[in-house]
This record gives sequence, C-alpha cells and structure tokens, in this order.
Amino acid sequence: MAFPSVYEMTNPLTTVRKQHFWEYFSGATLNSRWTLTDVNGGTSGAMSDDVDGGYKISFSTQSSAWGGVTFNNKRPFSHLGSVVIGDVKKTFGTGAGGGHFGFSGTIDTSQGQTATCQFDSGQDANFALRTEAASGSSTPSSMVLDENWHSTEIHVQSSSVDLTIDGTVEVTRSTTLPTTSMQPIYYGIKRSTDAGDYISIRYCEAYNT
Repeated sequence: MAFPSVYEMTNPLTTVRKQHFWEYFSGATLNSRWTLTDVNGGTSGAMSDDVDGGYKISFSTQSSAWGGVTFNNKRPFSHLGSVVIGDVKKTFGTGAGGGHFGFSGTIDTSQGQTATCQFDSGQDANFALRTEAASGSSTPSSMVLDENWHSTEIHVQSSSVDLTIDGTVEVTRSTTLPTTSMQPIYYGIKRSTDAGDYISIRYCEAYNT
C-alpha cells in the first residue's frame, strides 16, 4: 500500500507548490538550515530548557550587542510576493533594546533589504513594521511593547508590505520596500549594559505566494 506524502495530503497533485518551509524550534540543537551570526559581539544562542520555550538568543552586558539567526544569505523568498510567520517574544526587563523578525537580504548591521516586525524599545514604544531597501524607516502599530509571545506575520507584495499581529492587520507600508530576494531573519539589538536580556522564537514559517 502506498502512503501519500505530506504534500499530497494538503495539495492537489495538479498544483506545484512554491518554496515553503516551517520550523518548530524544538529538540536539542538548532536545525542546520539556520546560522547564528554574532554580528556585533555579545550574543549567543541555544535551545531553551522550558516547555515551548523555542530557541533563545541571549545578550551579554555589552552595549550594542547584536546578533541573530538567518539562512546564511541563502535567499529563496521573493520581494514581489512572500509571507513569513513567527511566534516571538523579548525578555528585556527594564533594559533597552529588543528583536526584529521577518525577511532580510543581509545579515549585517546595515538592515538593508528588510521587511520586519520591530519590537525594539530603542526605536519605538510600540510594535512596528520596518521596511528598507538601501534606506528605510518604520511605522508603529497600535500595540504597546510587552514581553509576551505574539504571532507576527509579514506579507510582502509588489507594492506594499503588511504586518499582522495576533490575527489583526496592524500596519501597511508602501514606501522603502525591499527590492531583492530575501531570507528569514530573527535578530536582536541590546542598547544597555544590564544583564539577563534575550529574545525567543518558537515557530517560523515562510513561503512564496
């Protein structure tokens, strides 16, 4: 007896599905598709020893510590039509800084070619949508920053980018949109010298539309 593939269970065989992946950030080690990059020093990463804790990126007491995970510049997702979804949170206490989740064309501090959900108290008091080609900016949502898990979705289209948080479309931007193919990215920036700051991710999904 032949068993259907996962693809056959969710798609008609007449349809060729585009690039699509998902990650639950479980187990003892980070999946090899991801690369942890310590961009500006002072960051490290490990699977969390907590129920549904996902992957934790921790920061030393070094101010301006900056680092995160990407596909190591493998960029299979289109700037003309793609979606990235993630369950993310930050744990920074009273310290300044936070995380950025979404798509990017780079893995350095330029933040070029990005479409990300920004939850960084050093840049805005609210969750925000940042888009950038060679330069860019961010637009805040109605949601004040907190330290809870949130489901975030970035929908990149040819003429706009939408940010959805916990099922509600919060921000749409139509300027400074990325102009190259992109990779999933999750990184954080520390803007103080206190101890114990980290960001976490427990689910990521991305696909071309």
